[in-house]
Amino acid sequence: MFFLSVKTIETYKARLMQKLGAHSRAELVRYALELDILE
Repeated sequence: MFFLSVKTIETYKARLMQKLGAHSRAELVRYALELDILE
């Protein structure tokens, strides 16, 4: 098992939001649902 720091997750989220043009976590979730990544 491995550990990811809170800062690492925040950085990943920020970069993903920037690439997708998302302005909120809700937009990321909506995008993931549209791609059928989440259930």
